[in-house]
Amino acid sequence: MTHARSSVTLQPASDIGRRGDLDRDSAGGVALLLALQEENYDVAAALINQGANVNSITHTGEKALSLATKRNALFVVRLLCDQAHIDINAADRNGVTALMHAADYADRYFDPTVLNFLLSSGADAELCDGEGCTALLRAAKGTCYFALEKLIEGGAETRALDANGCGAMMLAAKHGNFSVLEYLLQHRDISLIQEVRGVAHEGVG
Repeated sequence: MTHARSSVTLQPASDIGRRGDLDRDSAGGVALLLALQEENYDVAAALINQGANVNSITHTGEKALSLATKRNALFVVRLLCDQAHIDINAADRNGVTALMHAADYADRYFDPTVLNFLLSSGADAELCDGEGCTALLRAAKGTCYFALEKLIEGGAETRALDANGCGAMMLAAKHGNFSVLEYLLQHRDISLIQEVRGVAHEGVG
């Protein structure tokens, strides 16, 4: 199967190498990012096992863990999380973490494998992206309830609000995510019930 070429570009190795938290020699890390972008997972695994810098970043601030998560490459995600210096909660320049990408994927494809693994590995579900959305709030804006359900089961905060003060119920309503609305209405959580009552009392502008 032929994969489409990635349009994501990388920071020059010289720029990456100047970051104090990264190895001076980042050639292996850059190769790792390229392998993940091209979905060459065997090559990526070999580079990780040979000590490639897993903290090298693309020009958008993404690290290897986010790239592997977006592609649902579970065995690479597992391998990366086994590395001593991996930052499981690293965010790109928009504040998006690997867990948020996993929630997006689970929502679109009804596959929570990587999402569940990251949650069990200690990924922080309460971090926010640039719009103030946690992974759960991003899931509420999706197309199904699946990722949101798994995040709640994993202990994600259901009372989280985005930068505009919107919670999961309001975001689901705004984005026409009826399966999430149905799930939240059936979920016996007082914070969600209170949010529904608040919307009913205040009205939606």
